[in-house]
Amino acid sequence: MAALTDVFRTLNELKSEEILYEYAITGAMAVLFYTEPARTYDLNAFVFLPPQTSTLFSMAPLYKDLRDRGYTFDAEHVMIHDTPVQFLPAYNSLSEEAVSQAILHEYEGEMVCVIRPEHLIALAYQTGGRHRLIHAEGLLEEGTVDMVLLEKIMQAYGISRKSEG
Repeated sequence: MAALTDVFRTLNELKSEEILYEYAITGAMAVLFYTEPARTYDLNAFVFLPPQTSTLFSMAPLYKDLRDRGYTFDAEHVMIHDTPVQFLPAYNSLSEEAVSQAILHEYEGEMVCVIRPEHLIALAYQTGGRHRLIHAEGLLEEGTVDMVLLEKIMQAYGISRKSEG
């Protein structure tokens, strides 16, 4: 069975070949880089894609390239080295900032871009959902979050931790 390292290597190849302009791991898999493991089924990646000539944004060029590489699809996931990967276009200014300020981590010799914990928390409170909020609280309890940066991000995007319910 292929390792997660192989998935990260594939993401980096897509970036170096400019199939993706940028990517950053988000969601539960990103949380694993900062705190205790959480159960997750898949790997989510925010992506910036090359400019398109169409007025309607399409993931088709990325998906075509992945099919050409021999990867298969399962619902909204691309199976890359037996790992379900969901590619998500950065969908608003907070997610765009999160990708552009992602942190490079080393994972078993492969570099991987990961959303920083402060952005993961802000995205969790902006988006909501029980699992996201549990992950956000776990990051906060870890004590390694830059609280000044988190507060700055939350204020900039009008997000309140009181919006949990």
